[in-house]
Amino acid sequence: MSILIYKEYYDQENKDYVEAFEISANNKFHAQLWTDVRCPNTATSVVEQLKYQKSELRKYFIKYNKCFNNASVVYEKKTGKDFFHLKISPGINYSSLGVTNISSSTYDGFTTDFGNQASFRIGLEGELILPFNRNKWGILFEPTFQYYSSGKELSNVKLTVHFNTIEFPVGLRYYCFLNHELKLFADVIFIPAYFVPFDSELIKENTVSSILPESYKLQSSPSYAFGGGFVYKKYSAEFRYYANRDILNNYVRWDSDYKRLSLILGFRIL
Repeated sequence: MSILIYKEYYDQENKDYVEAFEISANNKFHAQLWTDVRCPNTATSVVEQLKYQKSELRKYFIKYNKCFNNASVVYEKKTGKDFFHLKISPGINYSSLGVTNISSSTYDGFTTDFGNQASFRIGLEGELILPFNRNKWGILFEPTFQYYSSGKELSNVKLTVHFNTIEFPVGLRYYCFLNHELKLFADVIFIPAYFVPFDSELIKENTVSSILPESYKLQSSPSYAFGGGFVYKKYSAEFRYYANRDILNNYVRWDSDYKRLSLILGFRIL
């Protein structure tokens, strides 16, 4: 099909008065669409009432493609807002923690599993879309609050752990566009060792003696996460796997294995 033809012009009824000029339009694009781009069941009124506007023409062509089971790809010039996204990202963590204490002169060594726990998480994700490769790449930064709290009693030791933090993950995301509203994505995320701890600690109490409880501040080494999901309009959903972390890595006689799997929902606010 050739270029759609639409042209506005002055229709001069009286040459002596400019006020008498009326604006008319050459709507040849109606005939072009009726001849070349039309579903079999399209009524003539649908084409005749179509305005030469971007939004109306886009809806018309999308409907036409659906009629013949063809995918629609909408090409638009990106604005500043399109290159930066901000969204709220609540979700559910499914976490577990295992702890090992190496034998010392005071206590016998032990290994314990605090078990699996589901908990709430909340984040604020900023994403910068890179202006190349059809905007398929993005850099994300997602300050996130997450927590894990549990307790365990052994034969002569009681352990209590509180791991409440704000983390500052950064990552790289890749998109696969299915249409102008739906896209899949995969991301690789780096989690720095630094976090806001909120009194995160492991407390160890001896239940058979009067020895004072010992408190160990929880720290962590850098870690990684891998995720994947989809975006539909302003909404998103993602599964994310976090690599194992040692949150007692500052203590020689302690070792830990903190694991996490997350379901993250998202709503874009910018």
